[in-house]
Parts: sequence; structure tokens; C-alpha cells
Amino acid sequence: MRYYLSFDGGGTKLLGILFDGQYRILACARASGVNPTLHGAQEIRQNIRQCVGQLLERSGCDIPAIQTAYASQDSCYQEIIEEFVPCKGVHICGEGVLGVLTCGLTSGICALSGTGSDVFYIRDGSQVDVLGGWGYALGDPGSGHDIGRKALELVVRQMEGVRSPSILDEVIIGNCGLDTKAKLMPFIYNQPSPIHYVASFCRSANLAAERGDAEAREILRAAGVTLARQAILLMKKHQLTREIPFCTTGSVLRHCALVRSAFEETLREQNPSAEIFYPIFEPVIGGLLYCMFQNGDAPGKTFYNALTQMCQSFQLI
Repeated sequence: MRYYLSFDGGGTKLLGILFDGQYRILACARASGVNPTLHGAQEIRQNIRQCVGQLLERSGCDIPAIQTAYASQDSCYQEIIEEFVPCKGVHICGEGVLGVLTCGLTSGICALSGTGSDVFYIRDGSQVDVLGGWGYALGDPGSGHDIGRKALELVVRQMEGVRSPSILDEVIIGNCGLDTKAKLMPFIYNQPSPIHYVASFCRSANLAAERGDAEAREILRAAGVTLARQAILLMKKHQLTREIPFCTTGSVLRHCALVRSAFEETLREQNPSAEIFYPIFEPVIGGLLYCMFQNGDAPGKTFYNALTQMCQSFQLI
């Protein structure tokens, strides 16, 4: 029996699965993030090592070797896997490819918004082009970090006395008690990963928006508009027809309804017939689907039904 690994790593978390040659998921594991713009090399190695170790331990069987490991981003996967078992190779699929596959497609324009943001053009399971992905210092528009930073900027203006308090301030200050500059600054800057921590305030902005805060709602809507405009630019850059499908991936687009609705509305202003697909599974399952296509085993409806049941048992939906 052959065994495979799939990894999806971003700024917030690394998610991994172990599956066999019959595409049965044997184990799932999580660790902290592996994005090199947010985490140091030693920390990344430690997180990958933790994830691989948990996968092998939880599999419940003796794994003699890994045939192929699939990953969303390049890193030291092979070297670390081989600390445990031999690994014949690592294939870097890319976040966009995993995103498209987990939406049930093989081609399309995929908008990603998590801690960071990108928009990908994927054709026949391969990445053709990407806009974004430059990291927080050069701009991650429409990302969780972008949303969290803008929310904190509003709280700062309120602390400075040039903006009236709102639900957003109540949510952020109420949750963490950071009601003065003397408390806020060291709390943010002394975090092991300040960038990741700022991105976590995207959840506060979403909660405030759900409670009717106008400024929070505008921040989220602006993120969705920005992502859609990037997708439209990519479509125009490659002179793609209006039939090209669009899809989404990432925690922000998954959990923030206002970002999704603004993304949809902006796309359909330019392309009223646009088809927009949302993920069926977590992106890490894209590695399993990619493996199937590589092996010439196109998944059908029966397999998707079985995969859905497996993913539900591992909380991968």
C-alpha cells in the first residue's frame, strides 16, 4: 500500500492529512502557521515536525514510507518527513490549485483571503498566474491582516478622542481590556507574531459588523470589493471569457458573510452571469484530489460522497 501526505499551511495554521493509495484519510493534524513572512525558519520547522509526527502517530498503522507529499507552499517538508520515514518526493501544488480543486473544479480564478491574500488563475490543475501574495509590508489587500489593522486603527482614533465610540470599540476593548495606548501598544508589539495577532482582530470586526456597526461593515465590504476587482483584473489580463468560473478559499471568505456578498456583487456588476463556487472541503483535501488526478483516477459522485463522510469525521468541512 502506498501512503501520501497533504499539507495546507498559511499564516495562522498548518493542516495536514495522511491518506493511502485508496484515497482513505487515515489521520489529520494541526500545528501553528508556516508562512515565512510571519514566522521564522526555526519556528516553521518545528511546526512541520509537530504536524508530521502527529499524523504518523495517529494513523494507527505502520507507515514504511511516504510516496508523495503535496503542499500548498514550498518549505522544508521532505527533509523533516525523512526524519521520521523515507519520502520519495514533495510536490508543491500552490494554494490556488488546492482552492480550485476543493471547490470541485480544475480551472478558474480563485480568490484567497486568510491572514494574507492572493488571487490565482488556475488552468487544468496548474497555476498560470497570481496577483498579490506580497506580504503585509507590501500590501495584502482584502486579507485578515488588512481588516484587523483597519479595525484597530479605528479603535486608536477613538482612544485619541477624534472618533466617537462604537460597537467595534466595545467588541475589541471589551474582549481584551486594552482601553489605553499604554496597554494596547506593548500588548500588540510584544506578541511572538504581532502580524498574526493583528489579523486575529478580523474576527472582532466581523462580530461588530454582525451587530450592526457601520464602520466595521464598511471595512468588510471594502475587502470583498478589493478581492473581486483583483479577480476581474486577472481575468482581463489573460483575456479570459466570461464563462471562466470564480471560486474562493481562505478563512475570511469562509466566515465573513459581508466579504463574500461584496465579492459576489462586485463580480456580477462586471459579469452578471459569473459563476461563483465555494469550497466543499478544507483546502488540504486538494492534495488528495490532486493525487487522484495525477494517478488518472478522476473522482466521481460516489467518491465525493464517500470523501464528504470522511471529511466530516475529521472535521475537514
